[in-house]
Amino acid sequence: MSTLAANKLSVTQGPIGRTLIKMLLGMLVGHVAMTVFNLTDTYFVAQLGTEPLAAMSFTFPIIFTIMSVIFGLGIGTSSVISQAIGKGDFHQAQRLTTHALYLAVLVSIVLSALGLIFTEDIFYAMGARDEVLRLTKLYMHIWFWGMPLVTIPMMGNNALRATGDTGTAGMIMGGGAMVNLILDPIMIFGLLGFPKWGIAGAAIATLFGRGFALVSSLWVLYYKKKLICFEMPGLTAMLNSWRQLVYIGIPAALTGALGPLTAAVITWLVSDYGTEAVAAAGAGVKIDSITIMVLASLGSVLMPFVGQNWGAGRMDRVREAHRWVYKFSLLWGGFMYGVVILFSGPIARAFSDDPVVIDLIVMYLYITPVCLGMAGLWRIVSGAMNGLHQPMHSAALNLVALLVLGLPSVVIGSSVFGLKGLFAGMAVGNILAGIAAIVWAGIVHRKVEAKKVSSETNVMDLDDVADGMMPAVES
Repeated sequence: MSTLAANKLSVTQGPIGRTLIKMLLGMLVGHVAMTVFNLTDTYFVAQLGTEPLAAMSFTFPIIFTIMSVIFGLGIGTSSVISQAIGKGDFHQAQRLTTHALYLAVLVSIVLSALGLIFTEDIFYAMGARDEVLRLTKLYMHIWFWGMPLVTIPMMGNNALRATGDTGTAGMIMGGGAMVNLILDPIMIFGLLGFPKWGIAGAAIATLFGRGFALVSSLWVLYYKKKLICFEMPGLTAMLNSWRQLVYIGIPAALTGALGPLTAAVITWLVSDYGTEAVAAAGAGVKIDSITIMVLASLGSVLMPFVGQNWGAGRMDRVREAHRWVYKFSLLWGGFMYGVVILFSGPIARAFSDDPVVIDLIVMYLYITPVCLGMAGLWRIVSGAMNGLHQPMHSAALNLVALLVLGLPSVVIGSSVFGLKGLFAGMAVGNILAGIAAIVWAGIVHRKVEAKKVSSETNVMDLDDVADGMMPAVES
């Protein structure tokens, strides 16, 4: 019965390309929803004035750090559940899902308590003062009290993605973003008879949106996927589940912080070339985040796909999926580079009306996105390594891509060719990282396959020993 139930959730059969495209479309909906979530509050709060907008800006680093921790645990959740489903062990998938949700509750309580206790100290140390500090505390106190509404649906949606059903997870996030979008102006500006709550209204609207995602994800997990069980969790079993989640989740959370750290260093290097250069590079990075969204989503999709097929012993499908995504990444990168080049002028003018900034944005768009396909490759391979339960390889690949190959290329390019060389260095670093990812993936595949063969051989040897110890049965 459990194997049959797991097979209903499986992506270990069927055409690989079609399966990945279907999963990719669902993941894209979720990523777009998260982008809308992040932008909606900022857009409406900006209309309240400079101080509320400054308060929102102070909240971003703290919220991003907390979300990185939860995101990492979500990756661990998706990885271990997808492997259980691939093995056909539905009861284990149920147990892991339920224990992951318990962990989400525990993490919420701990982080919420710490946040509420140290809110003022944290933001005062960051430089918030007077009215800005008061508004920042007001927003974050509401956010911290509602943290379970943030953490639990993120873990739940990652459990859904582990089944291959990225579409439902995307629709849940999209619905939450829509609730937030509708309620933001009502609660911020006091429309439809509501009191005018200002920045507090933005926090409350966000929690309503997250609450929608919470109820929806739990409903789907329990009624549709049957992945939540209410048996009393044994402490040993639950701690073992948490150990598996954290083994992948902590490296994923830590490497999630490498991207912003690298971006901050690059911004510091660009600042030597003036305010216009900083503005242009900032616009370029925002454009990059849009053009690479498809490939970033594909990396997220490949993790549960690889996890399920590895759990099912289908390394042939894992290898074929890698070949497929390599081709897709390069083709998509080439297509998007053509689009960016074709519309570079209008894109640049959408970000600035300063002729100097426009020219620098156009220069950025002609140079940096040429490596888009290769930039996508190392992100995709990193996600797949988590699916193979190789989190340290994933973390190491990110470290090499960003700090060993990326930053030195930028520094060398800047010192030799100036700002144009700096932009070219970003491209070169991503190209080298893409090549390293392909080689690295081959090494990891051989390691995983050798380990599997060794494990199977040991099991066969034990069976032979057992047969030899059994007494002969006379007919």
